[in-house]
Amino acid sequence: LTGATYDTATFKKLTWRAGLDYQATDDNLLYASVSTGFRSGGFNSGQSQAALQPTFKPEKVIAFEIGSKNRFADNTIQLNVAGFYNRYNSLQEQRQVPIGPATLSIIENSGKARSYGAELEAIWKPVEALTLGLSGSYLNAKYTDYTNVPAPFGTSILVADATVLAPTLVNGVQIAGIGQRRIFAPGYDCGLVPGQPAANFGCNLNGNSLPHSPEYSGAVYASYDIDLGSAGTLTPYAVMTFSGAFFGQHFNSILERQNAYSKIDLRLTWAFNEKIEIQAFVNNVTDKATANRFVWGG
Repeated sequence: LTGATYDTATFKKLTWRAGLDYQATDDNLLYASVSTGFRSGGFNSGQSQAALQPTFKPEKVIAFEIGSKNRFADNTIQLNVAGFYNRYNSLQEQRQVPIGPATLSIIENSGKARSYGAELEAIWKPVEALTLGLSGSYLNAKYTDYTNVPAPFGTSILVADATVLAPTLVNGVQIAGIGQRRIFAPGYDCGLVPGQPAANFGCNLNGNSLPHSPEYSGAVYASYDIDLGSAGTLTPYAVMTFSGAFFGQHFNSILERQNAYSKIDLRLTWAFNEKIEIQAFVNNVTDKATANRFVWGG
């Protein structure tokens, strides 16, 4: 959109990667790498309040990783491990902006964040037809610089207090009138945003977890190839995925918390030949309901 509130914008960045591999043996590889990543900036659609922040900046990351890829027992066991550390700048975050009775959803940039963790992948074929697998990860992802984030609706309220005989001023800005007292919801580090002509309240989210970042997650699976001779191969497959608890937004409110869960998927594949394959499946056999998008505060 171009005109009074929008204009063109260009986002570009040169990214790079450097890596070092060491083949210790024919079956054991060690590696290390450092790389940069870039997600382009963009536009917040619509008019009115979005015009106050019509564009958002690019998101950037520098990522460090070390690991090892290995095979053992005559190639019947595969074991891969990795450790990583990522530093983020200007993470693109979704936020809801209240406009009267409605809510406008925009993208804004947070400050800085970091994440570190480890990943494990193991595959075992005790016999040719049977495959057993395990994958798991540990993740610690936190904001390191994300302040003055507009407080969600209801985080700051005025309550009646007859003992207050004069307006409450903070740095010359009135935050409560006579007979009133302003309070913030427990668990939120919020206050008056400095340098604003009117009472605008923001929160300090430093140390909060990044959205959709469970501390642990992974999967366990198994498959078995049944030889049907000239009729092809029948392969049953089962996988259980699991995830620790996580938050859906950066405020880490109880309203946006998904508890730990596990799900089971089943699949049956009949491969008649290399060209014809028929598959039947049941996903989420236990009918476990989980949240994947959270909107609140508008």
